[in-house]
Amino acid sequence: MSLGDRSSWAERLGILPLITRRVHESDTALDIRRQARENALRAVDIGRMRTALGKVEDFVRATARAPLFLDPGAGTDTEMHAYNSETLDALATYIARRGSSKKGAAGKAIQADGIQATVAVVRQLRELGTRVAVVDASVAATQGWKYRTMRRDAGVSSGQRQTKRAMRAAYLQRAVDKGFDRVSAWGRRRWAAALVGHNALLRGGELGWVEGRQHGFDAGLDMTFRSITWCLPGNDSKGRLWFILWVVPIKYRAIGNQQAYPIPIVRRCRGARGSDPLCPYDAMVIHWTTTMGSEPVAAVQDWQGRLAGGRLEVDHPMASQPLFTDGRGEPWHTGTTRAVAREIAVACGEDPHEFGASSFRSGGATDAREVLGSESADVIQQRGRWSTDVALIYQRALLSTQLDASGLLGGAHSADMEAVCIGWSQPRNF
Repeated sequence: MSLGDRSSWAERLGILPLITRRVHESDTALDIRRQARENALRAVDIGRMRTALGKVEDFVRATARAPLFLDPGAGTDTEMHAYNSETLDALATYIARRGSSKKGAAGKAIQADGIQATVAVVRQLRELGTRVAVVDASVAATQGWKYRTMRRDAGVSSGQRQTKRAMRAAYLQRAVDKGFDRVSAWGRRRWAAALVGHNALLRGGELGWVEGRQHGFDAGLDMTFRSITWCLPGNDSKGRLWFILWVVPIKYRAIGNQQAYPIPIVRRCRGARGSDPLCPYDAMVIHWTTTMGSEPVAAVQDWQGRLAGGRLEVDHPMASQPLFTDGRGEPWHTGTTRAVAREIAVACGEDPHEFGASSFRSGGATDAREVLGSESADVIQQRGRWSTDVALIYQRALLSTQLDASGLLGGAHSADMEAVCIGWSQPRNF
């Protein structure tokens, strides 16, 4: 379903106002207004938009609430904000009461954070479409209190515990010690993806495509064999081989932005290839060589030290092929990451249900904090592609520091609080 289709769906539901021709308006002017709104709607999470629209459609069918929102001028501003706030509150209550509609989980309680995110998408759609706040600031402030109450009343049994445990380097080593398959074709591919996901702090869908996206794998957004630039040893890498992994962050993919973010990954040891089972460089070389049938060719540096080559040409037959595939040879996606994390957890003797697609990302970040100590904050934020601190926008990641972090992650071994506190996982906000 395209963005235009979802926009039309939102119009039918009464979230977005219809764009109709104004008096004496030309075809060009009308088309520009429609395109301008569609451009604005690209700021909305496309995946969540579809879920939100489905929830609203069920809500309208069950309640017959009409209109869904009041437009400016329909009564006083106070009346408009009160009515619109009531709509959002009623929608949240309806979603919580009905529960999940997913196959195999129908009726199960939905996490309060998920309900809040869905309602936020509806509100965002409305405000982008009308350029007017749905509710005023004082009303908006009460929304947070209501969701906090919802979380408190729901309790842990509601499925609120969706934050998963971190997949630490110690667990990866334990899986190796227990004989986890790293030899078969699927085993080599799976292990390379796990180590790269941990080392580069990747979100589950960044190893492939985002589960649930209708059109599936997209070579322009998702990870392909062209996503790697192989590099020769240098001063910054302390004489070790390394490569750059080019990742299009999931938040970019949601709006069709194909700008890739470079993450350097260095070889951990100087021994024979494969002698260090936690080396993401060796695992990737083994996967690459097995799949491509030849060794990777490293980039050379020009007179200014800039990298040239080391990456597949755009017209290479494998350039647009997914870098990782699942056990059936299908393009890797979020669900594959989740399954692999749980397979490793089983090999470690841990509860697989406590791990998910985000476990490699949180595990890599936790291990980076351990091995780097007080210097870890900036490295983790840059390597993990988090941009919540405005000051970091003006900073540049240092290659040597990033490579040092890459080489040290596999050596982390300290236990985290989740490992010693049975049944608890660290919340997102605390």
